[in-house]
Amino acid sequence: MKTTIFALTVLISVLVPITPVILKLLGLGGMYGKFWGQFPPSLYIASVQIFHFGISLLLALLIINRLNLRTRIPSPIAGKQLIWIGGLLLITPGFLRIFTSMIEGGGASFALMSVAAPIVRIAKPLFFIGVFFLLLAIKPSKKYSFPE
Repeated sequence: MKTTIFALTVLISVLVPITPVILKLLGLGGMYGKFWGQFPPSLYIASVQIFHFGISLLLALLIINRLNLRTRIPSPIAGKQLIWIGGLLLITPGFLRIFTSMIEGGGASFALMSVAAPIVRIAKPLFFIGVFFLLLAIKPSKKYSFPE
């Protein structure tokens, strides 16, 4: 079940950019806006990452509970290695950016994103293929399945 929660959380966080919309609605602005401009950039990046993945985790848990996926996913999860490798490679640069933004000048963040771009390009297909295998393995619910 950990793999399913992780897969849905990362999938929602990659496909749904909910954090910028919520920050704009709350009037908090960007990194150099009225509110966040008085704090170091690393605090803004850390807060946005935690908020973004927290919202994604809550949505993933809601989807899992509403669709009753705990009973519908087979025990050996298809694409498990692809999901974990691709997902970790996708979220690692975002969290490393928190630490590189503490270095003044912005060169470390630029270097990190320059190195991470090809890795993310490889990680996205790995992750999406793993999630595709996971979604294909889900058994139909009894409510919508044909009688045998």
